[in-house]
Amino acid sequence: MSKSIPIAVIPLLFCLSCTTFQYVTVSSTGIAKNNRNEFVVENDSLRLIYNFSGQNGPIKISIYNKLDVPVYIDWQRSAVIVNDKTMPYVPGEVQIEGSYSGSTYTSRFSHYGSSSGNISATAYLPTTVDFIPPKASINKTTINITSGYNSYIPDADFQKAKYQILNGFTANVKKAAFTEGNSPLHFRSFISYSVGESTDRLYTFEHSFFVSEVMSSGSSPEMLFINVGSRGDQYYSMTTN
Repeated sequence: MSKSIPIAVIPLLFCLSCTTFQYVTVSSTGIAKNNRNEFVVENDSLRLIYNFSGQNGPIKISIYNKLDVPVYIDWQRSAVIVNDKTMPYVPGEVQIEGSYSGSTYTSRFSHYGSSSGNISATAYLPTTVDFIPPKASINKTTINITSGYNSYIPDADFQKAKYQILNGFTANVKKAAFTEGNSPLHFRSFISYSVGESTDRLYTFEHSFFVSEVMSSGSSPEMLFINVGSRGDQYYSMTTN
């Protein structure tokens, strides 16, 4: 027998009632998953692990070099294609971080005032090539799959359901299931790399994914225990009504 959410939780749910969350499940045909539901692919040279957990689906990639020579990942020639739109793994803008410190003087006898100070800033250029030594790995957090809540899925696609939270407690949600053919979102990842000291020849690793389920709820990830364990095949988005 299912249980309702405890009374102590109701005030928090009420506070979130103006926010709607989408919990999105990603699938792929022919790609195996590990016990964290991350997608694992490999060839003779590399082992890649994809993890999409987090807000708006950050593409987190772990790459292991299986060879006895270095491997170079060329991010400038790598990209994600989301519903036929190309999104480069390397951002086009330069990130600048800085601070200002100074002082202001105002005269007591007039309206005159002056200020002086110093600005210190550092520009961060995105890494375009990653070096992976033999038998070593790197972890990379790249761009997001989506910029936010998907409002284009018709209401008719959703069905009311009970979501099992923990210890028999359930929450009312709406779910929409999709196949690869009718999914509202497809994306392909292209990873370009070279082997050894010669960078003249590039190899490409291509992997395809699609959204297989979207669950809508007024409850946050912490309330539903979703994404808390960094489940690799799920991400969430949110909107404020």
